[in-house]
Amino acid sequence: MDPWTFIAIFTGGLIVLLIGTWGLVVRREEIYAGWRRKASLVALVLPSIALVVEVALSTMAHFLPLDELDESSKQGGWYTFLSVLWLCSHFATGVLPLCGLLSAILGRGRPRVSGAIWSFAALTMFCLSFILVVNSFH
Repeated sequence: MDPWTFIAIFTGGLIVLLIGTWGLVVRREEIYAGWRRKASLVALVLPSIALVVEVALSTMAHFLPLDELDESSKQGGWYTFLSVLWLCSHFATGVLPLCGLLSAILGRGRPRVSGAIWSFAALTMFCLSFILVVNSFH
């Protein structure tokens, strides 16, 4: 099995579990007044975005291998834009969970713990895909 396929499927499974976490958070109907309560909610929003972007990037890497994208980007045009967009999006999937962990540390309220756990999970998926990206160019 292609490693990008594995990452896309595994991250998709994490998103299904994340939807369940969001269901629990929304069902509580808490009011997020004050910056610390909003920070605890942001701690859950940021890894959610990172995991969705990670699935999109992994799916794209499966259908358009990175070494082909690198060779095509030397010609310029659309492929250069696509490779720069892929690279920036990939680094964003690493920065968002780090900001989620920081928000979980600063926040107060119930979604803080789940935000920290999901930020750690999203950061782990970023590290796995980063290892694959570095190894794909050798």
